[in-house]
Amino acid sequence: LQRLCVAGNGLRGVPGSLSRMRGLRELELSKNALTSLPSLANMASLTRLDCRENQLSDPPHLPATPALFEVLLGFNRLTSLPLGLQATPKLSVLELADNKLASLNEPDLLCLRELRRLDLRNNDLRDLPSRLGNMTCIVALNFEGNPSKTLRRGLLEKGTREILSYLRSRIQ
Repeated sequence: LQRLCVAGNGLRGVPGSLSRMRGLRELELSKNALTSLPSLANMASLTRLDCRENQLSDPPHLPATPALFEVLLGFNRLTSLPLGLQATPKLSVLELADNKLASLNEPDLLCLRELRRLDLRNNDLRDLPSRLGNMTCIVALNFEGNPSKTLRRGLLEKGTREILSYLRSRIQ
């Protein structure tokens, strides 16, 4: 089995044996009622994880694999970044919109050298790490809907390049 899609089934839990599916490449658990996930750390072949529109409050533990390139966790209740980000060097899409993130662990983000899309819309973030501006690989950075006083609407409307440039200008 390479792709498992159980989206929209009202699931409240996922068996721990899921993590033994080492050959699984795509896991879609979106639109359920999940509050947590078993560790995915052993799923070395996983390339895509979609857990949008659940009730996750505990951040998932991602597999340590260069294969993982897309993690979709929007519309949950996460207060912190997924665990294991530093072991996912090829991650190019990280979608965390509509959660309850109040801060970002800067080292976790800065290690994502191939990150192209970072969606942080509608969280409780007051700011972004300045060194995020050095991540010129990012082509889409969404930050609208956060209670930031430093990243004003006018700047956000100018787009990703301007946001990254502004962040770089704050590095001391």
